[in-house]
Amino acid sequence: MIIFKKKVMKKLKIIFVFLFITISNLTYSQNYVELPEVIINGTKPYTEEIKTKIRLAVYLTYPYARYSAKVLKEVHQGSESFNTKREKKRYLKKREDDLREAFEDKIARMNSFEGKVFMKLVHRFNGQDCYSIIKELKSGFNARIYQTVLFFYRGNLKQNYNPDVEQFDRYIEKYVNEIENNISKNNK
Repeated sequence: MIIFKKKVMKKLKIIFVFLFITISNLTYSQNYVELPEVIINGTKPYTEEIKTKIRLAVYLTYPYARYSAKVLKEVHQGSESFNTKREKKRYLKKREDDLREAFEDKIARMNSFEGKVFMKLVHRFNGQDCYSIIKELKSGFNARIYQTVLFFYRGNLKQNYNPDVEQFDRYIEKYVNEIENNISKNNK
C-alpha cells in the first residue's frame, strides 16, 4: 500500500510540474514584447572627467617625452662613435646619471596614470616601446626586471601607441596636436 501511494504521489508530482510549466509559459507568452535590436561595439565613450585627466597628463608628460626622444637620438648617434663596449657603457652611464639628476624627482612624483601616458608618448616620439629601449640600452635582464615590477603596479613597458585603433591613444594624439599647435602659434 505504501509503495502504491509513493508511485501515485510521484506521478502526481510530475503532472503538477508539467501543468505548472505549461501554465507559466502561457502567461509569459501573453506578455511577450519584442525589443529593438541593440548593437554593442565594445567601446565605452570617455566621460569629460576622464578626457580632462588625459589632457592634464599629456600636458604634464609631453616635455619629458619630447626631451627623452632628443636624448635617445643623441645617445644613438654618440654611441656609434665608440670602438669598445666599455667606452659605450661609460657614456650611457654618464647620460643616465645626468638624466637621473635632472628629472628623477619630477618623474618619481608622477602617478601610474601619468606614467602610462608618458610611456605612450615615449613610444610616439621614438617609434619604440619603453621595453625595447631599455633592452637595447641596458640589457634584456634589466628590461625584464622593470617589466615585472611595473606589472605589480598595473603597468606595462610594452605598451604600443596606436591612435588609429585605441580610443585612449586618439585622445593623447588630439592633445599632443593641441600642444604642438600652441607651440607653433607662439613661435610665429
